[in-house]
Amino acid sequence: MAPVPRRPERRPRPADWGFGMIFCIAAFAEGGNQIVAASDQRLSLGYTSGESLIKASAIHPRWIAMFAGNDIGRVDPILDVAKRTFGLKDTLTRHEIEAGFVFFMHQELTKRIEASVLSPYGLTLNEFVSKYGVDSFTPDAYADIRQQITEIKLGCEFLIYGYDEQQRPHLFHVQERGLVEDYRGMGVCAIGSGSAVAIHTMFSLGYFIGWPLAETTYGICAGKFMAERADLGQATVITTLSKDGQYGFFEDQPIRRLWEKVGKPCLPPDVADRMPKLK
Repeated sequence: MAPVPRRPERRPRPADWGFGMIFCIAAFAEGGNQIVAASDQRLSLGYTSGESLIKASAIHPRWIAMFAGNDIGRVDPILDVAKRTFGLKDTLTRHEIEAGFVFFMHQELTKRIEASVLSPYGLTLNEFVSKYGVDSFTPDAYADIRQQITEIKLGCEFLIYGYDEQQRPHLFHVQERGLVEDYRGMGVCAIGSGSAVAIHTMFSLGYFIGWPLAETTYGICAGKFMAERADLGQATVITTLSKDGQYGFFEDQPIRRLWEKVGKPCLPPDVADRMPKLK
């Protein structure tokens, strides 16, 4: 039976350097005839940061994938294979997109497991979980390697939106290890740092799927601006996608100025004098 080498002392990897300060949000507008999306552009490495990262990619003329996570090194390989797989097809079903992303993410996770855990033994993941793997190690060694495998994370997640072959809108979240959550009924989804704050802000403003484009865009931006305390970048990329495949863009600064003037929460003037007395 193969011996199990002592685990090396863990050293910081790029995944530990703070890539997690990433934010993306998308929402249906006009009953789903438009989809509005926004993201920040900050790339944080812990010791430095910059406003240069584009966090969305067209994987098909009618489908967009946005991403968040603490290890963006796995994002491009997944997006590249998605573009090659989906990019030249005339139409795509929701099932094709979902199944494809789950498969692509599992592929990348398997590569990571095999490179970081199983490479010393010359085993693939399929070989390790088969009877061949069980017979190659002592029970304690096999259990230890399995534990190492469960600790491996892909480190990224995707928010995907678009229109299927019947021009129906879709919005879903593919999480770590391929868990999928559908947000068609809710109409809005956010991922990354500050996502809960952004969603709360939108619904506190009265968001619903039938909101016009202008109101939805303002609501998404208000949510993103409120979420910036989670160390997000202030630069905001705002895009729209219509069911006929047309793309649009909004400038972020006029919306920010409007929000700061009339929408940003603040304390009432002279609040101390206007509050009731403590009893």
